[in-house]
Amino acid sequence: MTNLFKYSFILLFISVLGFQSHAQNGYKQTVGKRTLNFKDSTVFVLEVDRAIEKDVITAWKKAIERNKIKATIANDQLSVVQVVIESVDGDPIDIYSTVVQQDHSVKLYTVFMVDGLRVDPHGKEGAAVKIRTLLGNFGAKVYSEVLKRELKEKENKLADIEKMRAKNLKEQDKIDKTIQKDSLKIGSEQTEISLLKGQLEGATDRYTTQKNKVTNSKFETKDDAKEAKDELKGFDKERKSLEKEIEKRHDEILDLRAEIRDHWYALKQLKKDEQSLLQKALDQRDLVKIAQEELE
Repeated sequence: MTNLFKYSFILLFISVLGFQSHAQNGYKQTVGKRTLNFKDSTVFVLEVDRAIEKDVITAWKKAIERNKIKATIANDQLSVVQVVIESVDGDPIDIYSTVVQQDHSVKLYTVFMVDGLRVDPHGKEGAAVKIRTLLGNFGAKVYSEVLKRELKEKENKLADIEKMRAKNLKEQDKIDKTIQKDSLKIGSEQTEISLLKGQLEGATDRYTTQKNKVTNSKFETKDDAKEAKDELKGFDKERKSLEKEIEKRHDEILDLRAEIRDHWYALKQLKKDEQSLLQKALDQRDLVKIAQEELE
């Protein structure tokens, strides 16, 4: 490999690295063709990644206006005439631009006229260099706003995820408390059933004793017999009332157990969703951090 070839290869390698680095800044300058001010011209082109057309128009209009010199917009062309931009030239400049939304970027096409002559975008000195600096600074500012907007969007998304996760955890806590409450109620119902069974046993004994009395006894009067039968009916009513109450409480326990099973299933699903939300939150925090670092 000759020294000349080596030198050419090194220059090519450096230029490729430089292009990649510039592209990673989120904006780049090129030269293109566009019809501006009713003429097909070679124009300055600034492309800003992930920008929004209306934002670029507003920012560019603000950037080139001076004092009482205001830009006008007609037929998708933004124009400002006889404006003095000290960083470019001391003489008045006419500027004609159009902004075009691409799939993933915005392109700003611009013609600069000084003393009625178009500034050559290929120029290596004078106004052309200063214009490229102006456009570079503008591209950096616009891309900074893009990054701020994207950071805000990512932060908002993270806030939404965190809000959903907090709601999920609150719902888990609510269900967990309901399960505990139902479990305590089941225990209380079981205790009550045990007491009722004791009462039922006494009521059954009284009913059986009275029934035997009514069946086997000879009463002196009809009133005595009626009184004994009425008492038997009372014992029977008491017994059946206790049986019904025990059955009712058994049904309540079954309902509570079914409710607890449903709550456990819902809690299991919430925990699964919460893990997913947690992972989304962690991933979104990483995206926010990356966006913060890119902005810095």
